[in-house]
Amino acid sequence: MTTNIQNALNAKELIEEVARKSPNLLSKIKASIRHMKNGFQMQYSDAMIFKKLLKVEKKSITQMMDYKRIRSDLLKMIPFSLFISIPLMEILLPPYLILFPNAVPKSFLT
Repeated sequence: MTTNIQNALNAKELIEEVARKSPNLLSKIKASIRHMKNGFQMQYSDAMIFKKLLKVEKKSITQMMDYKRIRSDLLKMIPFSLFISIPLMEILLPPYLILFPNAVPKSFLT
């Protein structure tokens, strides 16, 4: 009987110690949602810039560099939209990123 009580006390102490050491899960979730929101906002603003650059006939060197960067980022969003829209497809995202490390759009990198 005393070993059960001791095991329960040890388990309770272990849970308390883990809770003290690990950051709050809710704060991690909030931070990742904020990161995704910022990435989508930057992607939207890049798409608006891309739309304006399409109308320009003669582009400067910096405009051409922006045009190429934004075009590649928009093309990289196609596979990510599949990962986001299909349920439970997020499980395959880490192997995809291991196989194709440059597949992440620049607006989602930290």
